[in-house]
Amino acid sequence: MPGANPRVKEAAAKAARDHEEILRAVHRFEAAVASPAPGREPAWKHRAGASLVGVLDSLNVHRESAENEGGVIAEAEALLGRPPALAAARSQHVLLLNDAGELLARQCASARGTSRWRCAITRRWKPT
Repeated sequence: MPGANPRVKEAAAKAARDHEEILRAVHRFEAAVASPAPGREPAWKHRAGASLVGVLDSLNVHRESAENEGGVIAEAEALLGRPPALAAARSQHVLLLNDAGELLARQCASARGTSRWRCAITRRWKPT
């Protein structure tokens, strides 16, 4: 981004780092879900749930940093106003967090003996 102001460059770099962390979290989730489970379903559910919490956490960190002051979306809005593409990015954050939160809630509800902390974490990521 030659010629871009330093705040925009830093916001874009932070968003890129966040995206890399989201991708790593999704890969950990995929590996947990794909791991063999015959006879070990409770342990598999725990691994899958724990890795999904990591996905939710990385998505939420990115959403907050991108949308808050100094974030890539906030900086773009300061320069461009609120074009539809930026509104769509905000909407995608909400949709991704809702979908992942619902998946974790279903996993939490179906697991016998699931700890309360995991169910509380599920509610924490529900955007309003």
